[in-house]
Amino acid sequence: MRPKLIVINGFAGAGKTTLAKRYIREHPLSFVIEGDKLIVDIGEWVEYESQARQSVKMFTYALVRTQLELRKDVIVPCVITDNRYASELQDIAVASDAQYHEIYLNQSKEQAINRLWQRGTWGEEGLEPLGGHSVTEIERLFNDMIAARSQGSISIEVTIDDIEQTYSRLMEAIQN
Repeated sequence: MRPKLIVINGFAGAGKTTLAKRYIREHPLSFVIEGDKLIVDIGEWVEYESQARQSVKMFTYALVRTQLELRKDVIVPCVITDNRYASELQDIAVASDAQYHEIYLNQSKEQAINRLWQRGTWGEEGLEPLGGHSVTEIERLFNDMIAARSQGSISIEVTIDDIEQTYSRLMEAIQN
């Protein structure tokens, strides 16, 4: 059976990592690559954020290749604001003879931003609470994510506070 590369794209707080963790519990030896976890292990990453994010991208590509070479599924929960990232991941899947699934967690801008404010942080350890970020900056990031969404991505509705429903939609989407 061909391994799967599952990219879960959605705004901060949408449930990407929760869905990915649920998937690996049901699929032995599957692997989640969380950029938020990788970046905090880069020295002075907040001060050198742009370079640190580039390093995380390269680490992600290498980890994806390795996992797919082992013929095991890999899940990448992320906020895609540049469609080249998804395209490069898809190229890795094709080169590895793996299935590629790009899932977009669909929610309204208002719902997404409210959920992020409730969470209070972006996700990476070490960042200041959201209070320092303007609503305009957060809206710009959301708009960038929408603009970068790939044509071939599969949209699934996020059911707030019902991860089981959203997970069922995810599983249905990657079975097709």
